[in-house]
Amino acid sequence: MAGNLERIFFLAENFPLVNADEVQVVDKWFDVWKSHRIEIIIVTPEQKEPVEELWKRHDLMKYLEAIISLEAPQKYPTVGALMHNGLRREGWVPREQIICTNSTEAARSIWIDEAGKLRRCALAHTFRYDKGGESLAMPDSIFKEVNTLVFADHPKTTEHTHIVTHGWGWITDKHDNADKCEVDLLPEGERKAKILAMTKDGDKSVIRNRVDLSELAGLPEYSPAPGEEAPAPAPAATGGAPGSKPKPVWGTPPAAPSATATTAVTNGIA
Repeated sequence: MAGNLERIFFLAENFPLVNADEVQVVDKWFDVWKSHRIEIIIVTPEQKEPVEELWKRHDLMKYLEAIISLEAPQKYPTVGALMHNGLRREGWVPREQIICTNSTEAARSIWIDEAGKLRRCALAHTFRYDKGGESLAMPDSIFKEVNTLVFADHPKTTEHTHIVTHGWGWITDKHDNADKCEVDLLPEGERKAKILAMTKDGDKSVIRNRVDLSELAGLPEYSPAPGEEAPAPAPAATGGAPGSKPKPVWGTPPAAPSATATTAVTNGIA
């Protein structure tokens, strides 16, 4: 087990496996995590047989703990519902697992249940990333970011990261939460009103480290250092220090890992 993570969840849609370069990247990183006894689980909203066939064709099934369908044999309305069932029946501990996806809907379900209510706790660490301009569904730079998290020592609470494209750069938001997912899911024309409604009582968690959202709403940027947060109710998500804004080139990791994480990554691929 690397760090204190036991399993990683990915969505099958993020791995079309349509070219040799993509297969090579997946093979490289999955081999690292498998060698450290990390369970890799692929989730699909449809029947799992076509996904199994695709991964077998590229000799990648050897890395997977499971491919789980949200459709059968048991139906799950969301990825969060699947993880909630795993928590109750399999003992999946939220701080020991992470979901990595560019699906805002899937990330939101980690905090919000099927009735639209906030869960008692986030069901996993989350790593949400915006789609880039390359043909690969999940490029090597994103794998490197995930690898940093895999080999990091996590606290007892879950952490939530979002790699956001903004203008000609990146925002590394390490305080992602359900409210930000809700805003990101709205049509662009409806986001400003939603942000203003969420912040009217002084709670700035929806714009924390998200200069794109604060600019959209015409609000001052809010990126406090740890311990300098505004005295407002804390959201369900917690995280670390603000990230940086490198150039938006998929071949380059959006944010440099910390000194601790850099040491840990050498256990995988430097």
